[in-house]
Amino acid sequence: LNSSPNFGRNYIHLNDVIFGLVFLAENIQKYNQNIQIFNFATEKNTYNFEIANALKEFNININFALSNPANFLPLCSINNYKNIIPKIPTDTITFLKNYLTEIIKK
Repeated sequence: LNSSPNFGRNYIHLNDVIFGLVFLAENIQKYNQNIQIFNFATEKNTYNFEIANALKEFNININFALSNPANFLPLCSINNYKNIIPKIPTDTITFLKNYLTEIIKK
């Protein structure tokens, strides 16, 4: 992979974004006055080495071409999300492991 194991992002699954957008659209009148900033994210930055370690459990090995130092990202606040939307986004590693487990079962 042409990346570093120390590179991170705040990933969110598309299903969680869609759920949140639909919920907001259906409830816009109720929350319209109270929302100033609304972030769709998780509460955790996920680094490439974490994804690679999770994939190892499924006998998938990732080799990284780069070895840059860690990029420590600020966490994105999802307070408005948590206060309004009744479903917290699934963290990346949990989603990945569950998804691969389901694929293997088939």
